[in-house]
Amino acid sequence: GETWSEPLQLAGEGAANPSIVTVGNDEVHVVWGSSLAYSIVSHQWSADGGKSWSPIEIIAERSGGLLGAPAVAVDSSGTLHVVTTSEGAAVYLTWKAGVWSSPLRIWEDSVNEPRATISGGNRLHVIFTDDKGLVYLARSTDAPAVGLLSGQNETFDGATEVVPSATPSLSVAGSLDRTAED
Repeated sequence: GETWSEPLQLAGEGAANPSIVTVGNDEVHVVWGSSLAYSIVSHQWSADGGKSWSPIEIIAERSGGLLGAPAVAVDSSGTLHVVTTSEGAAVYLTWKAGVWSSPLRIWEDSVNEPRATISGGNRLHVIFTDDKGLVYLARSTDAPAVGLLSGQNETFDGATEVVPSATPSLSVAGSLDRTAED
Protein backbone atom coordinates (compact mmCIF):
# COMPACT_ATOMS: atom_id res chain seq x y z
CA GLY A 1 0.00 0.00 0.00
CA GLU A 2 2.81 2.52 -0.53
CA THR A 3 1.77 3.54 -4.06
CA TRP A 4 -1.75 4.28 -5.30
CA SER A 5 -3.52 4.93 -8.58
CA GLU A 6 -5.08 8.29 -9.27
CA PRO A 7 -8.68 8.46 -7.98
CA LEU A 8 -11.28 7.66 -10.64
CA GLN A 9 -14.68 9.37 -10.39
CA LEU A 10 -17.39 6.70 -10.55
CA ALA A 11 -20.49 8.73 -9.63
CA GLY A 12 -21.61 12.29 -10.08
CA GLU A 13 -23.03 14.98 -7.84
CA GLY A 14 -25.50 13.78 -5.21
CA ALA A 15 -23.89 10.34 -4.72
CA ALA A 16 -23.30 9.38 -1.09
CA ASN A 17 -22.11 6.57 1.16
CA PRO A 18 -20.48 4.10 -1.25
CA SER A 19 -19.80 0.50 -0.27
CA ILE A 20 -17.37 -1.82 -2.02
CA VAL A 21 -16.86 -5.58 -2.24
CA THR A 22 -14.67 -7.87 -4.34
CA VAL A 23 -15.37 -11.25 -5.91
CA GLY A 24 -12.33 -13.40 -6.65
CA ASN A 25 -9.15 -11.67 -7.77
CA ASP A 26 -10.38 -9.00 -10.19
CA GLU A 27 -14.12 -8.39 -9.86
CA VAL A 28 -14.97 -5.20 -7.93
CA HIS A 29 -18.52 -4.05 -7.12
CA VAL A 30 -19.56 -0.64 -5.78
CA VAL A 31 -23.02 0.39 -4.57
CA TRP A 32 -24.03 3.82 -3.32
CA GLY A 33 -27.04 5.89 -2.39
CA SER A 34 -27.81 9.49 -3.13
CA SER A 35 -28.27 12.50 -0.92
CA LEU A 36 -31.51 13.58 -2.58
CA ALA A 37 -34.91 13.58 -0.82
CA TYR A 38 -36.06 10.85 -3.22
CA SER A 39 -32.96 8.80 -3.63
CA ILE A 40 -31.73 5.88 -5.66
CA VAL A 41 -29.29 3.08 -5.02
CA SER A 42 -26.81 2.54 -7.83
CA HIS A 43 -24.40 -0.26 -8.77
CA GLN A 44 -21.31 -0.29 -10.92
CA TRP A 45 -18.76 -3.07 -11.36
CA SER A 46 -15.42 -3.92 -12.90
CA ALA A 47 -14.23 -7.31 -14.13
CA ASP A 48 -10.59 -6.22 -14.44
CA GLY A 49 -9.66 -4.95 -11.00
CA GLY A 50 -10.98 -1.43 -11.57
CA LYS A 51 -9.30 -0.59 -14.88
CA SER A 52 -12.64 -0.34 -16.69
CA TRP A 53 -16.19 -0.07 -15.32
CA SER A 54 -19.72 -1.03 -16.34
CA PRO A 55 -22.33 1.65 -16.93
CA ILE A 56 -24.09 2.81 -13.75
CA GLU A 57 -27.24 0.82 -13.05
CA ILE A 58 -30.05 1.97 -10.71
CA ILE A 59 -30.95 -1.08 -8.61
CA ALA A 60 -33.46 0.43 -6.18
CA GLU A 61 -35.37 3.61 -5.57
CA ARG A 62 -36.21 4.76 -2.08
CA SER A 63 -38.06 7.60 -0.48
CA GLY A 64 -37.37 9.07 2.92
CA GLY A 65 -34.01 10.54 2.01
CA LEU A 66 -30.57 9.17 2.74
CA LEU A 67 -30.78 6.77 5.67
CA GLY A 68 -27.33 5.25 5.49
CA ALA A 69 -25.04 3.53 3.06
CA PRO A 70 -26.36 0.51 1.23
CA ALA A 71 -24.68 -2.55 2.72
CA VAL A 72 -23.09 -5.06 0.34
CA ALA A 73 -21.65 -8.54 0.89
CA VAL A 74 -20.74 -11.43 -1.40
CA ASP A 75 -21.25 -15.14 -0.71
CA SER A 76 -19.16 -18.15 -1.72
CA SER A 77 -21.04 -18.56 -5.02
CA GLY A 78 -20.27 -14.96 -6.05
CA THR A 79 -23.81 -13.68 -5.42
CA LEU A 80 -23.95 -10.06 -4.24
CA HIS A 81 -26.32 -9.28 -1.38
CA VAL A 82 -27.39 -5.65 -0.91
CA VAL A 83 -29.43 -4.33 2.01
CA THR A 84 -30.63 -0.74 1.96
CA THR A 85 -33.48 1.24 3.48
CA SER A 86 -36.70 2.65 2.07
CA GLU A 87 -39.34 4.45 4.13
CA GLY A 88 -37.77 3.05 7.31
CA ALA A 89 -37.82 -0.58 6.13
CA ALA A 90 -34.88 -2.82 5.24
CA VAL A 91 -34.89 -3.79 1.56
CA TYR A 92 -32.89 -6.75 0.22
CA LEU A 93 -31.65 -7.46 -3.32
CA THR A 94 -29.28 -9.99 -4.89
CA TRP A 95 -27.12 -9.84 -8.02
CA LYS A 96 -26.38 -13.17 -9.68
CA ALA A 97 -24.88 -13.65 -13.15
CA GLY A 98 -25.44 -9.99 -13.98
CA VAL A 99 -29.13 -9.88 -13.04
CA TRP A 100 -30.65 -8.04 -10.04
CA SER A 101 -33.54 -9.54 -8.10
CA SER A 102 -36.63 -7.51 -7.30
CA PRO A 103 -36.37 -5.60 -4.00
CA LEU A 104 -37.75 -7.56 -1.03
CA ARG A 105 -38.76 -5.83 2.21
CA ILE A 106 -37.22 -7.93 5.01
CA TRP A 107 -37.80 -5.78 8.11
CA GLU A 108 -40.45 -3.10 8.46
CA ASP A 109 -39.68 -1.15 11.63
CA SER A 110 -37.41 1.94 11.76
CA VAL A 111 -34.27 0.54 10.10
CA ASN A 112 -31.22 2.80 9.86
CA GLU A 113 -27.60 2.30 8.79
CA PRO A 114 -27.64 -1.39 7.73
CA ARG A 115 -24.37 -3.31 7.46
CA ALA A 116 -23.98 -6.84 6.09
CA THR A 117 -21.57 -9.74 6.17
CA ILE A 118 -21.59 -13.40 5.11
CA SER A 119 -20.59 -16.39 7.22
CA GLY A 120 -20.41 -20.09 6.52
CA GLY A 121 -20.23 -19.53 2.78
CA ASN A 122 -23.63 -17.95 2.25
CA ARG A 123 -25.42 -17.11 5.52
CA LEU A 124 -26.26 -13.40 5.48
CA HIS A 125 -26.08 -11.31 8.69
CA VAL A 126 -27.40 -7.74 8.75
CA ILE A 127 -26.90 -5.32 11.63
CA PHE A 128 -28.82 -2.05 11.89
CA THR A 129 -30.07 0.56 14.34
CA ASP A 130 -33.58 1.82 14.97
CA ASP A 131 -34.85 5.32 15.75
CA LYS A 132 -34.22 4.78 19.48
CA GLY A 133 -30.55 3.97 18.93
CA LEU A 134 -30.90 0.25 19.65
CA VAL A 135 -28.76 -2.15 17.63
CA TYR A 136 -30.33 -5.21 15.97
CA LEU A 137 -28.99 -8.25 14.16
CA ALA A 138 -31.08 -10.09 11.55
CA ARG A 139 -29.84 -13.34 9.96
CA SER A 140 -31.06 -15.30 6.99
CA THR A 141 -32.46 -18.49 8.43
CA ASP A 142 -32.95 -20.51 5.26
CA ALA A 143 -29.38 -20.61 3.93
CA PRO A 144 -27.14 -23.61 4.62
CA ALA A 145 -23.94 -22.78 6.50
CA VAL A 146 -21.74 -24.16 3.71
CA GLY A 147 -20.68 -22.92 0.30
CA LEU A 148 -23.26 -23.29 -2.44
CA LEU A 149 -22.88 -25.70 -5.29
CA SER A 150 -24.14 -24.83 -8.75
CA GLY A 151 -27.87 -25.38 -9.08
CA GLN A 152 -28.72 -25.18 -5.38
CA ASN A 153 -31.43 -22.85 -4.13
CA GLU A 154 -29.81 -19.47 -3.59
CA THR A 155 -32.82 -17.36 -2.67
CA PHE A 156 -33.46 -15.46 0.54
CA ASP A 157 -37.11 -15.80 1.55
CA GLY A 158 -37.01 -12.87 3.95
CA ALA A 159 -37.10 -15.00 7.10
CA THR A 160 -35.09 -13.31 9.81
CA GLU A 161 -34.29 -13.89 13.42
CA VAL A 162 -33.89 -10.52 15.15
CA VAL A 163 -31.63 -10.25 18.19
CA PRO A 164 -31.80 -6.80 19.88
CA SER A 165 -28.73 -5.53 21.70
CA ALA A 166 -28.09 -2.19 23.39
CA THR A 167 -24.35 -2.88 23.67
CA PRO A 168 -22.81 -4.42 20.55
CA SER A 169 -19.39 -6.03 20.83
CA LEU A 170 -16.75 -7.32 18.46
CA SER A 171 -14.40 -10.23 19.02
CA VAL A 172 -11.17 -10.49 17.04
CA ALA A 173 -8.91 -13.54 17.00
CA GLY A 174 -5.29 -13.69 15.90
CA SER A 175 -2.64 -11.01 15.81
CA LEU A 176 -1.10 -8.55 13.43
CA ASP A 177 2.65 -8.91 12.93
CA ARG A 178 3.89 -5.63 11.49
CA THR A 179 7.49 -6.89 11.26
CA ALA A 180 6.76 -9.63 8.72
CA GLU A 181 8.00 -9.18 5.13
CA ASP A 182 5.39 -9.18 2.31
